[in-house]
Amino acid sequence: MTHEFSPRRGGIATYVEGMARAAVDEGIPTEVWTHGSDSEDCQRFPFPVIRLGTQGNQDWFDRLRLASRIRSRAHPWEDTILCLPEPGPLRMWMYQCILALPAPKAIVPVLHGSEVNLLRRWPHRRQLFKWFLDSSDKIGVVSRYVEGLLDEMGQYSPKVKIVPGAPLQFESLCDRSSRKENEPLQLLCLGRVQPRKGQLDLLKALAKMTSEDQSRFKVVIAGRFKDQRYLKLVESAAMQLETQVEIVGEVTSYQLNQILTETDLMVFPSRQDDFRVEGLGLVVLEAAIEGIPTLGSRHGGIPEAIRDGVTGWVCDTENSSLFAQKLLEIESNPEKCEACGIAARDWVREQFCYRNNLNELFSDWFQIRTKS
Repeated sequence: MTHEFSPRRGGIATYVEGMARAAVDEGIPTEVWTHGSDSEDCQRFPFPVIRLGTQGNQDWFDRLRLASRIRSRAHPWEDTILCLPEPGPLRMWMYQCILALPAPKAIVPVLHGSEVNLLRRWPHRRQLFKWFLDSSDKIGVVSRYVEGLLDEMGQYSPKVKIVPGAPLQFESLCDRSSRKENEPLQLLCLGRVQPRKGQLDLLKALAKMTSEDQSRFKVVIAGRFKDQRYLKLVESAAMQLETQVEIVGEVTSYQLNQILTETDLMVFPSRQDDFRVEGLGLVVLEAAIEGIPTLGSRHGGIPEAIRDGVTGWVCDTENSSLFAQKLLEIESNPEKCEACGIAARDWVREQFCYRNNLNELFSDWFQIRTKS
């Protein structure tokens, strides 16, 4: 059950689809319950998608509507393993008794990081969250970093399993060619255009360089935006550079593949604000499948998605001078950059698999093959 699913794009939407596809491949009867109406289904899936007619928000109005739709829907809850991989339904299920929600056979949440920080902020939420975790049968976390956040809540280690995301496919979809001599190094910054994603940190790092060095880079910033003030700051910073900067907004899968074809380096300078943080960074793994290494920040679980100096690089991206120095180092060594991309592809194919996640979370109820 999730608020974030197709046609809404995002890391959790990818995670839900990957887990559901893997479950179907294992012969496990699987349904995805999500927001929206049936008219939003623009593609077919190998599993039923149940649209509950909600907006997919986390406010109380939408939460109450979701609870009402669940109560009114006939379903064999006594035989159902309920997986909650997204904060919206998870926060609703914390009020299971108050909202008179049904009792599934088992409850298995998957935590991505930010929701742990948000739910332990206020004493009443913290207590409800602890009750919810106590009553959960297994608890998935997408990284060791998120596991550490959970350790601060209590002793849950016996039922906590690390189940990171993975790409939906492990074959390259892009026909990439090696960077030609004297061509600028093309950087892709992919994600919602907002302060936490650090697009401005990248442009500040480029501003630390000489004009000549700035011209050795090209930047594409892709992702939807709502914060117009921050967007204007990004646009203003881009205009001060000799670097060619394209701000393309939200892109389709086809458009993204076209951009990846020309991308040399993924840049993931995500920050941590008061509560929100990257639990892992699925975009790093998806870039790796295309043979693209990533330069990422040290926040959250991002360092767990990058083997520093092997599949990419990790640095303090909020320090503009260090960030600029690392970018110039990568630009000056194209052979190393290409080698890291190849190593990243091999490492992701070897280490990340939704079937293994199923085995970690659901082997008590189903027999699941492990990745060979």
